[in-house]
Amino acid sequence: MLNAGISGNDLLKDGAGPSALNRFQRDVLQQPGAKWVVLSDDPINDLGDPNPPTAAQLISGIQQLISQAHAAGLKFICSTLTPFKGAGYWTQTGENGRAAINSFIRGAGSGCDHVLDQDTATHDPGNPQAFLPAYDCGDHLHPNDAGYQAIANAVDIPAIFGSGGGVRDLAQGRPAQASASALAQVWVRRMRSTVRRRRGGAVTTWTRRGWSWIWVPRIRSAGSG
Repeated sequence: MLNAGISGNDLLKDGAGPSALNRFQRDVLQQPGAKWVVLSDDPINDLGDPNPPTAAQLISGIQQLISQAHAAGLKFICSTLTPFKGAGYWTQTGENGRAAINSFIRGAGSGCDHVLDQDTATHDPGNPQAFLPAYDCGDHLHPNDAGYQAIANAVDIPAIFGSGGGVRDLAQGRPAQASASALAQVWVRRMRSTVRRRRGGAVTTWTRRGWSWIWVPRIRSAGSG
């Protein structure tokens, strides 16, 4: 896994490092062997801005990333935005934007090759704008370990990446027939180590020999937090 996550990163504007749009070429498309990329929560920080971009602008940004990935031969896995009501920068405007983006991602015409529904995996069914309390680290913006595990459990490994035959053991560098549950455990460990302080997004890419923030032996993760 190649991890290019940046805490606090935005999708559209530079700030905590170049925006996802401005660094996608360098951090994803120019990485040798990459075959998959996962965009995870990156627009959340945009939505928390005092003067946030519109949902249409953010969706356009996501569409640009999808188009660039497809043009380079990469599969693009979209993830729904996790809830953040109660966080310091939550507003109803931001919430409306999150809902619109999630609706786009779940829609048939999004262009996403697969969808990881982090929102459904972590929100409180009785209060869907917020984390389930058992998954909230306490700041209402980031999941705790149980929340990351819930996200890992939502990853449909066979559907997204195929059976375990193409995955290599990172420590040994050899092919490994890994079960979906074992791969999910790797996923959650990566999330804990690379995204614990973040809350905004992560773009992850993989190569066919390794695992990553999302699979594959060499994976790349870029995002925010």
